[in-house]
Amino acid sequence: MVSEVIVSMFDAQGGLLEEGTAKLHDNDIDWVCTTQKQHASISGRREAEDKLRVSASDLPGNKSEREAVMA
Repeated sequence: MVSEVIVSMFDAQGGLLEEGTAKLHDNDIDWVCTTQKQHASISGRREAEDKLRVSASDLPGNKSEREAVMA
């Protein structure tokens, strides 16, 4: 069972734009993370290779990460 989900957004140069903890949705299946501000490099310039990384942990402490380019 997943106990924590961390979402990180990076710009094309690898700089951290924002990081936050996702909240478990009311349906007890999906996790939702809302950005705290609008990021210019993400909102309008899709040619840049901005990245999104999601890290999920479970109660025993196992961790899984996935990273995707937002293009």
